[in-house]
Amino acid sequence: MVELLYTTAELSAMMHVGISSIKRWTDEGKLRCIRTPGGHRKFRAADVHDFIAQFHYSVPVPKDVAEAVLDVRFRRDAELTANDIVRSSVEHAVRNEHRFIEKQLVARYAAGDSVASIFDSYLLPVLKEIEKGRSEKSVSTVEYQLAKNTLLHALIFFADTLPRTAAGMGELYCLTANERLNEIELKAVEILLEHTGYRVYNLGTVLTQNDVNDLVAQCKPEDVFVVVSLRFDSFEAGQQFHDLVRGVLGYGGSVCVSDMTGGSADPETEQDDQFTRIRTFGHAQRHFQSLPVLHTNHQR
Repeated sequence: MVELLYTTAELSAMMHVGISSIKRWTDEGKLRCIRTPGGHRKFRAADVHDFIAQFHYSVPVPKDVAEAVLDVRFRRDAELTANDIVRSSVEHAVRNEHRFIEKQLVARYAAGDSVASIFDSYLLPVLKEIEKGRSEKSVSTVEYQLAKNTLLHALIFFADTLPRTAAGMGELYCLTANERLNEIELKAVEILLEHTGYRVYNLGTVLTQNDVNDLVAQCKPEDVFVVVSLRFDSFEAGQQFHDLVRGVLGYGGSVCVSDMTGGSADPETEQDDQFTRIRTFGHAQRHFQSLPVLHTNHQR
């Protein structure tokens, strides 16, 4: 794993203190840093964790986040199983309590886990558990909608805490074919790919034939579409999805499809060998990191 380094500005934003405070802590020897050849400060995640462990009482960051970072790093929460954490996250999600989920995401990243591994080991099990509750009627329609909003809120918060990555790999379009928890998966894919170095255009849910026609009309041969969901809420939505795919492929573009939350997939799509199928966030990251730079700044 590549070592995580924060800039002074990133650490300042993450810890909700001024840049002058970060510099003062380093000058006082409380917070270790390394210096670049140009004299700029860089901070290792391990050194930040050590600072929080020793001086967290003086850092204006919520205590539960500081403690969660340490719990994840040192695995002090080993008595709390992964299933317990998932169930607790679902309970918080259906009550529209996003703080617990935000804490889990941020703590895991601060402890050194990659974005892809966080989404695979934590977010996906939560999504699957919510979908299971919906199918078994233990999660009501209202709770389901609250859970979607809660998870989306937590993901946006998490994205804001991540170090900025220059969009040098190219451009991608992401969309989904239905309005279930695939919207959450779509947002997570967007966050992951932007963190990987792509500029991502999140098109949301594309269901109307006019939307499909407009997209196909604007396609360029180098365009790559990442379509989240192989499931469709109606026959018309499935047909429109296939129209979109045929249009993109006919123009010379490429399509990746994903349905990481599982469930009943569209048979026609499952049998189509023209797609790159994405089964996990880790697979998505490896796939797009292996590609050459797609394209940048082309005019539409």
